[in-house]
Amino acid sequence: MTDIHLTEETATAFITRTGPHFIETRFKPDIPIDAKGMVENIRARRRMCDGEPHVMLTVVEGDRYFDPEVMRTNFYELPEDRAVIRAIALVLDGDLLPAIARLYFAYFPQTFRTGVFRTEQEAREWLAEEQAAVI
Repeated sequence: MTDIHLTEETATAFITRTGPHFIETRFKPDIPIDAKGMVENIRARRRMCDGEPHVMLTVVEGDRYFDPEVMRTNFYELPEDRAVIRAIALVLDGDLLPAIARLYFAYFPQTFRTGVFRTEQEAREWLAEEQAAVI
Protein backbone atom coordinates (compact mmCIF):
# COMPACT_ATOMS: atom_id res chain seq x y z
CA MET A 1 0.00 0.00 0.00
CA THR A 2 1.02 3.58 -0.40
CA ASP A 3 1.83 6.07 2.33
CA ILE A 4 -0.39 6.37 5.39
CA HIS A 5 -2.66 9.42 5.49
CA LEU A 6 -2.73 9.67 1.74
CA THR A 7 -6.09 11.19 0.79
CA GLU A 8 -7.75 11.22 -2.59
CA GLU A 9 -10.78 13.41 -3.22
CA THR A 10 -13.48 12.19 -5.57
CA ALA A 11 -16.67 13.92 -6.66
CA THR A 12 -18.55 12.36 -3.72
CA ALA A 13 -16.03 11.57 -0.98
CA PHE A 14 -12.60 11.75 0.60
CA ILE A 15 -10.80 8.39 0.65
CA THR A 16 -7.89 8.18 3.10
CA ARG A 17 -5.46 5.44 4.04
CA THR A 18 -5.29 5.93 7.82
CA GLY A 19 -3.34 2.79 8.72
CA PRO A 20 -1.29 0.02 7.13
CA HIS A 21 -4.46 -1.92 6.31
CA PHE A 22 -7.21 0.64 6.97
CA ILE A 23 -9.10 2.78 4.44
CA GLU A 24 -11.66 5.44 5.36
CA THR A 25 -14.24 6.84 2.99
CA ARG A 26 -16.08 9.95 4.14
CA PHE A 27 -18.89 11.03 1.88
CA LYS A 28 -19.18 14.76 1.35
CA PRO A 29 -22.27 16.39 2.89
CA ASP A 30 -25.39 16.71 0.77
CA ILE A 31 -23.92 14.82 -2.21
CA PRO A 32 -26.25 12.19 -3.71
CA ILE A 33 -25.13 8.59 -3.58
CA ASP A 34 -25.10 7.17 -7.09
CA ALA A 35 -23.42 4.34 -9.00
CA LYS A 36 -21.00 6.64 -10.84
CA GLY A 37 -19.73 8.07 -7.55
CA MET A 38 -19.44 4.63 -5.99
CA VAL A 39 -17.32 3.38 -8.90
CA GLU A 40 -15.08 6.44 -8.68
CA ASN A 41 -14.58 5.85 -4.93
CA ILE A 42 -13.79 2.16 -5.48
CA ARG A 43 -11.18 3.01 -8.12
CA ALA A 44 -9.52 5.47 -5.74
CA ARG A 45 -9.44 2.84 -2.99
CA ARG A 46 -7.95 0.25 -5.36
CA ARG A 47 -5.14 2.63 -6.34
CA MET A 48 -4.49 3.42 -2.71
CA CYS A 49 -4.44 -0.22 -1.58
CA ASP A 50 -2.46 -1.57 -4.52
CA GLY A 51 -3.69 -5.13 -3.97
CA GLU A 52 -2.94 -5.28 -0.21
CA PRO A 53 -5.51 -6.69 2.26
CA HIS A 54 -7.45 -4.03 4.16
CA VAL A 55 -10.57 -3.14 6.11
CA MET A 56 -12.79 -0.20 5.25
CA LEU A 57 -14.71 2.37 7.25
CA THR A 58 -17.35 4.29 5.31
CA VAL A 59 -19.09 7.27 6.89
CA VAL A 60 -22.22 8.84 5.42
CA GLU A 61 -23.64 11.65 7.54
CA GLY A 62 -27.15 12.97 7.12
CA ASP A 63 -30.00 11.96 4.89
CA ARG A 64 -29.42 12.24 1.18
CA TYR A 65 -30.70 11.17 -2.20
CA PHE A 66 -29.91 7.54 -2.91
CA ASP A 67 -30.03 6.52 -6.60
CA PRO A 68 -31.90 3.19 -6.97
CA GLU A 69 -29.25 2.05 -9.51
CA VAL A 70 -26.90 1.51 -6.55
CA MET A 71 -29.17 -1.27 -5.30
CA ARG A 72 -28.92 -3.06 -8.65
CA THR A 73 -25.11 -3.06 -8.81
CA ASN A 74 -22.75 -5.44 -7.05
CA PHE A 75 -19.79 -3.13 -6.54
CA TYR A 76 -17.63 -5.82 -4.92
CA GLU A 77 -17.96 -8.67 -7.39
CA LEU A 78 -14.49 -8.44 -8.93
CA PRO A 79 -11.91 -11.01 -7.79
CA GLU A 80 -9.38 -8.29 -6.99
CA ASP A 81 -11.80 -6.78 -4.47
CA ARG A 82 -12.85 -10.10 -2.97
CA ALA A 83 -9.17 -11.02 -2.51
CA VAL A 84 -8.19 -7.93 -0.52
CA ILE A 85 -11.22 -6.53 1.31
CA ARG A 86 -11.49 -8.16 4.73
CA ALA A 87 -14.36 -6.14 6.23
CA ILE A 88 -16.49 -3.07 5.60
CA ALA A 89 -18.13 -1.04 8.36
CA LEU A 90 -20.74 1.51 7.32
CA VAL A 91 -21.67 4.37 9.64
CA LEU A 92 -25.04 5.69 8.52
CA ASP A 93 -27.45 8.28 9.88
CA GLY A 94 -31.20 8.12 9.91
CA ASP A 95 -33.53 5.19 9.47
CA LEU A 96 -33.55 4.74 5.70
CA LEU A 97 -29.85 4.40 4.81
CA PRO A 98 -29.07 1.67 7.39
CA ALA A 99 -32.05 -0.35 6.15
CA ILE A 100 -30.96 0.12 2.53
CA ALA A 101 -27.40 -0.98 3.36
CA ARG A 102 -28.59 -4.14 5.14
CA LEU A 103 -30.86 -4.94 2.21
CA TYR A 104 -28.01 -4.37 -0.26
CA PHE A 105 -25.69 -6.82 1.52
CA ALA A 106 -28.51 -9.35 1.88
CA TYR A 107 -29.10 -9.16 -1.87
CA PHE A 108 -25.36 -9.15 -2.72
CA PRO A 109 -23.68 -11.40 -0.12
CA GLN A 110 -19.95 -10.76 0.05
CA THR A 111 -16.91 -12.89 0.81
CA PHE A 112 -15.89 -10.37 3.49
CA ARG A 113 -17.69 -9.32 6.65
CA THR A 114 -19.97 -6.30 6.62
CA GLY A 115 -21.48 -4.26 9.43
CA VAL A 116 -23.85 -1.30 9.65
CA PHE A 117 -23.45 1.01 12.64
CA ARG A 118 -24.98 4.18 14.06
CA THR A 119 -21.74 5.52 15.56
CA GLU A 120 -18.20 5.70 14.31
CA GLN A 121 -16.87 4.43 17.63
CA GLU A 122 -18.88 1.19 17.34
CA ALA A 123 -17.73 0.74 13.75
CA ARG A 124 -14.07 1.31 14.65
CA GLU A 125 -14.23 -1.18 17.53
CA TRP A 126 -15.77 -3.81 15.26
CA LEU A 127 -13.23 -3.15 12.51
CA ALA A 128 -10.33 -3.40 14.96
CA GLU A 129 -11.51 -6.91 15.86
CA GLU A 130 -12.02 -7.83 12.22
CA GLN A 131 -8.63 -6.49 11.22
CA ALA A 132 -6.84 -8.34 14.01
CA ALA A 133 -8.50 -11.59 13.01
CA VAL A 134 -7.62 -11.53 9.34
CA ILE A 135 -4.55 -9.38 8.68
